[in-house]
Amino acid sequence: MICWLLVAACMAFIFAMSAKQASDSSRISGGLIERFLDFVSPDFRSGDAAYRLERIEALQNIVRKTAHFTIYALLGVLASQALFCHTESVKTAALVAFAVCLLYAASDEVHQLFVPGRSGEVRDVCIDSLGAALGITLSCLVTRLVMSRKRRKSEDPAV
Repeated sequence: MICWLLVAACMAFIFAMSAKQASDSSRISGGLIERFLDFVSPDFRSGDAAYRLERIEALQNIVRKTAHFTIYALLGVLASQALFCHTESVKTAALVAFAVCLLYAASDEVHQLFVPGRSGEVRDVCIDSLGAALGITLSCLVTRLVMSRKRRKSEDPAV
């Protein structure tokens, strides 16, 4: 049950972020970039406003696409772990988890078509799907490793 609640929470977070108008979304990502640049480059604040804005805008697309990839990697991990509770087949859990993530990514982009200033992009569905695939792959590898160790331990208590 906890696993499914985490999946739902992750999906709710994605939905909430996608529901933000373009100006709000830009302000959030721009603010994060500005804080990061202040931290790594103390002289960033000494530049004029146009220089700072140019630097922030240059990084904004990279940050946004990385955020897409990362949150869907997390969703992939959470969905696959939730599905492992229902099947012993790692392959089945991985495929169903990927389908869930892909469908959610597509529905998220459709959702953004109705948000002022936002757009739905096939490219983002691809980025989201790659993130989910990485998360699911890592989750499967860890799960197989844990299952293998448990099996060995039950076969030979001395291990």
